[in-house]
Amino acid sequence: MFQEQRKDDDAQMELQNQCYDDINRLTDEIKAAEKRINQIDEELNEKIPIRDNKISERTDLEEFKDLLIERMRQMLANKNTKEEQWTKIKADHDHAAQVIQTAKQIIENALRNKSFLEKSNSAFVELTNHFHDAKKTHFEKKSWNSYFKVLATISAAAPQANQDTVQRILGLCDRLLDEISKSREVERRAYDLWMQEYDRVRNNLQKRLDETQVSIDQLTAEINALTKRINMLQEEKVDQQERIEQKTKEREQRKTYCDDEAAAYAKRRQSRNDEMEVVSDAIALLTQKLRMLKRYVSNKTSSI
Repeated sequence: MFQEQRKDDDAQMELQNQCYDDINRLTDEIKAAEKRINQIDEELNEKIPIRDNKISERTDLEEFKDLLIERMRQMLANKNTKEEQWTKIKADHDHAAQVIQTAKQIIENALRNKSFLEKSNSAFVELTNHFHDAKKTHFEKKSWNSYFKVLATISAAAPQANQDTVQRILGLCDRLLDEISKSREVERRAYDLWMQEYDRVRNNLQKRLDETQVSIDQLTAEINALTKRINMLQEEKVDQQERIEQKTKEREQRKTYCDDEAAAYAKRRQSRNDEMEVVSDAIALLTQKLRMLKRYVSNKTSSI
């Protein structure tokens, strides 16, 4: 019985040592997980605001990019309008110049044929009709219509022209041709200047658009990297929380098991102690009986 109790004591001591080691190990693992969660929270508290600020910055840049694109779209529309206007202006000038050139051709033909010296000549009629048609044309420069109206009036009022009248008409034609030429040059220069300014502004806008896009791409890369890291940290935090829950459960189970084993050991020890006390009492009683028997035997032997 003593040997059995000694073995039980040794086994219980080994078990309690193992329980102590296991509970301490689990506690250390729980603390390590809690420490890691604190580290994760610190990094998340640092990185999430940075990521959110970059998202806000990218949103502002994207809005600015849209404004640049809209501005460039408006400029392109204005350019197309300007080109259409320049095409019409050129056509107006070319038409007006052609009217004058045709009139001069009529006069020159008539001078070669000397038809202006006739009392009734078709050249003035043709010239008058030509200028009447021209003055009905819708020119951007209304002064040209006035010129053609004057020329038509002069032609109609001179059924038989002398040399001075013809030279006056030719002079007006040359003057008008010169004015048309100068006007066309002024319009061309204005158009060229407008296009140069358009190219300058558009190039600047395109440069800013390219720079903005580079910034957006860079921010997007940084946001993606931060988001990836944040997601990894959040997933790791969940894993650590689950680990704490699991290790806490294991520790409680281990404590319960060790406490149950300790209680069972105490019960066994008490039971053995009770048994040993009974045996001890029996031995003491037997010893007492043997002593009494020995005295009895001794007394009997002495009396004989």
